[in-house]
Amino acid sequence: MKRRAIVGCMFMVAVWGVLAPAAGAGSLDRYYLERFGELSQGTSPVAGVRVESANGTSGVSERCGTLLWRGVTRDWSLLETGTQQTLAKYLAKPVLAGEAIVESGDGHFHIHYATSGDDAPPLADTNADGIPDWVETVASVMEAIYTREVLDLGYQPAPTVGGQPYDIYLKNNVGGQVATYLGITQSDTPLSSTSYSSFITLDNDYAEFPVRYMPLQYLKVTAAHEYHHGIQYGYNFYFDSWYAEATSTWIEDEVYDSVNQLYDYLPYYLQNPSLALNISPSVYTGGGYGRWVFNRYLAEINGRAVVRSVWENLKLIPPPADGSDIPMIPVIDTVLGGAIDQHLIGLGKRFIMENWASHLDEISLIHPVATVAGTTTVSSYPANNYSFSFLKYESVTAQSTTLTIAFAGKPSGVAAVAFRQNGSGSFSEFAYDPVTATIVVPGWSITTPVVLMLCNNLSGTTTTPADPTGVIASLTDAQVVTAKSPTLVSGPTVVSSTGESGGGGCFIATAAYGSYLHPKVRLLREFRDRWLLTNRVGRWAVACYYRISPPLARIIARHGWMRSCCRVMLAPVVLAVEYPLGGTAVVAAGFLGFLLIWRRRGYLRVWTALH
Repeated sequence: MKRRAIVGCMFMVAVWGVLAPAAGAGSLDRYYLERFGELSQGTSPVAGVRVESANGTSGVSERCGTLLWRGVTRDWSLLETGTQQTLAKYLAKPVLAGEAIVESGDGHFHIHYATSGDDAPPLADTNADGIPDWVETVASVMEAIYTREVLDLGYQPAPTVGGQPYDIYLKNNVGGQVATYLGITQSDTPLSSTSYSSFITLDNDYAEFPVRYMPLQYLKVTAAHEYHHGIQYGYNFYFDSWYAEATSTWIEDEVYDSVNQLYDYLPYYLQNPSLALNISPSVYTGGGYGRWVFNRYLAEINGRAVVRSVWENLKLIPPPADGSDIPMIPVIDTVLGGAIDQHLIGLGKRFIMENWASHLDEISLIHPVATVAGTTTVSSYPANNYSFSFLKYESVTAQSTTLTIAFAGKPSGVAAVAFRQNGSGSFSEFAYDPVTATIVVPGWSITTPVVLMLCNNLSGTTTTPADPTGVIASLTDAQVVTAKSPTLVSGPTVVSSTGESGGGGCFIATAAYGSYLHPKVRLLREFRDRWLLTNRVGRWAVACYYRISPPLARIIARHGWMRSCCRVMLAPVVLAVEYPLGGTAVVAAGFLGFLLIWRRRGYLRVWTALH
């Protein structure tokens, strides 16, 4: 009886250990438990960090997990013991099956990867050096990023303990309890009161992400983005989150200009211009991610080094006593000599006039600013600091008239400027008259619409910094400058299957699906490795396939209709491999149906007679 009581008590303690974080958790505890998938979603946001999905419901579709991990690290002492026990596993460095470590060519990085299991990257090794091709690619990309961000742009390297190589972990970031992230940068060891070392977790292959970008493109911009977060941890752990994401997103295009993924975030900013410049990061409001365009404007006016100067100034600020973030607006304003108000007006003009001085071939990728229909009397003004409203006036007649816009109760901190779009595509600018509280725009007609910009820049000034006199050259994609090859530091080498090449041997499937990293191709590779290469007949069949398939694959890859046909033809095979019982049944049913049609039409009798 006593033994049963003890066992019962132990069981209740174990159950309570699981349920206690949820049952007794405060709002901060519930927030982190939900965000890490330990509770169902449903509570209100804490610290403004939660992401809203496109339909307005709670979501976790952030591209970067850095701020979530940073938040839980910063707030760790505020969490209940049960919550800490539940979340501790997420703060630990990844544990990888059969872990191997590769050092990049110039020794700045250690790439950690699994050699088996779901976290393993593509293991094809075409040069037979014992290191998977994808891992070598990651090592080369990281060295190229180091060259651009540190050596070319002058940022201090992301610090490590004792100057050791910076750790990069490759892990399957898709699925499981935690949301899908392109990358995560986690702080690690405090090096001073404000500076921390860190490490990065990248997806192991980027095969499961939307096909708008190739896996290598995802790798490049994500690694550039995340490594700059590592740099930011070195400057000051207490950075303001919106500017951290704005900078890491901006630098993607300074490292890999050809990818252009950062333009995907602009519509959410430019469709919501009334939200503050420093609103908390969110993919779906443009917070942080979409604000990268502010850095582009700063760089056009003051040179790229101005962004670095902001971080260098932040480095000098001690940690807040309460451990909160350091607001970045005052830091930026200091670097700009107290002229952030003028730069915000200049940014608004760029949105309307589209007269960017850099990345000219990408201007068409910048989403038009959202405007609303204006009235001749303006009485509503942007309420948020450092935000905009854009009103559009369209005439219904071809006759040129004068448009007079009157203002009722305009706050002194709100700037008002009108722009008339001329037939030539140029713009004419018209200032606010404080005496009459109006803006008068002559020459208004159906072909010359007017846009009114209201900017809450706190000063009301409409003065802007001088624009550059010429086009600012864009940086080309970062390149590896070392001839040194990555080296295996520890762990097992990879043995390639005979005849494999860059597509992992599945040449026709790779051509059909567009990448050897595609999930369907990976599925076929796994089937080959498990069921064909483990027996003599299977190896013979694979060897025959390798002899005849490469030239066919090259032809298929060049023709879209051939790729589509191949995908249709491969569908039953993929289905049978992915769902052995159900897939085989479907294929068998299809084959029987085919025979039935033949029989009805007499084809089967003819074929039997001929044979």
